[in-house]
Amino acid sequence: MKKMLHFTIAGLAWLAALATPLARAWTYSDGDVLLIFRESGSSDVEFDIGNISQFLGHSSPYAVQVTDWSLTLVNNTFGSVSGASVILVSTTSSAASPLNTWITSSGSVTSVSDVTHTGWNSLYAHINGIGVDPVSDNETPTGANSYVIEESGDKAGGHSSNASYYWIVTDDGVDGAYIADFGGNLPFDVEGVAPATLGFWQIQPSTTSPKPEATYIGTFDIDGNGNLYFYVGSLQPTITAVTQTGATDTVSFTTLANGSYSLVYSTDLTVPVSQWTPVGAGPVAGNGGTQSLSFTSPGDAADYFAVVRSP
Repeated sequence: MKKMLHFTIAGLAWLAALATPLARAWTYSDGDVLLIFRESGSSDVEFDIGNISQFLGHSSPYAVQVTDWSLTLVNNTFGSVSGASVILVSTTSSAASPLNTWITSSGSVTSVSDVTHTGWNSLYAHINGIGVDPVSDNETPTGANSYVIEESGDKAGGHSSNASYYWIVTDDGVDGAYIADFGGNLPFDVEGVAPATLGFWQIQPSTTSPKPEATYIGTFDIDGNGNLYFYVGSLQPTITAVTQTGATDTVSFTTLANGSYSLVYSTDLTVPVSQWTPVGAGPVAGNGGTQSLSFTSPGDAADYFAVVRSP
């Protein structure tokens, strides 16, 4: 009797959903999200990608491609986005109620706690400084919402550059070890090195001890080609049923309301899924519900198949 293994593989690099570009000048306001790329010994590339509200309140599953930044600018600065450190941060104003900070964590971090009021005020000062200092330090914008800023030292014109992300979170360039924990304010790594998966957390000030768990908002993922996505929940299609009529297998699976889904096939699990053979009448468009694809087995002793998602 033919043996089958049914499972699902969906790579984040295949996700694609369009976000509406904000096309705005750098006029930072508390609540804006700052996207920052950094490499040691190079300038920082910083973007204001708009208000935090675009990433809040989404039901699972949800996915969007983040497009309001320039991959060309990053590549021109570092040679390639791959290998660059990346972080996203945002904060409410210090007079808001409630007080919130949003910040990424490296992919290895699974738990984050709220902070003291003193700790939150320090987080606010760092994030607000990254947003407002390029203007006050007379940095020259490199695009509608971007700056490329020397990490430290003298700029052209003879005055010191104190506006870079690096300069602010390393205590005016004193201690490079502060980069990992955002100026010594957090007990976890806040950056990832592209390609990277980053958690995104909402942190509040708290007077209780131990501190409550921070709120997990979602996940940012950037691949080696510079595609940046934000998603909530699991985006992997789930196979819900497999039926067989004669030599024909029909596979049913969950979809999101965008993208396309294909059934791929192999007789050898050691072969990468990217090299498996598409089968059936697919791809089929996602509709937010369940879709199905069928294929007729060539009569191999074992069939292995997966559902993959593509833009």
